[in-house]
Amino acid sequence: MMKLFGITSAALLAGCSLSVANYKELGNGKYDINAQGNIYTDRSELRAKIESKAASICGEGKYKFEDDGKFEISKTKVYMNGSMQDIPGHRLTIITSCTDS
Repeated sequence: MMKLFGITSAALLAGCSLSVANYKELGNGKYDINAQGNIYTDRSELRAKIESKAASICGEGKYKFEDDGKFEISKTKVYMNGSMQDIPGHRLTIITSCTDS
């Protein structure tokens, strides 16, 4: 029983730092790409998600970042234990331009 509890706990904790990347087209080959994760997701994980999204939009190695981006703490409202609660997370936003090479 304890072994099952340990495996289940490890599986749940492994999923704790999942992140997702979204983008908005700004025009002229520029994109506002942001990645969000929970409070355990660090900046390097978010940047890796943004790099992956930029490569899927522009092509591998055919993009450049305009700056280091904006790293902030975000809050998401969720219904938990009978009430709405703010759950903190991290967000990184980087303006990205597609290039020819």
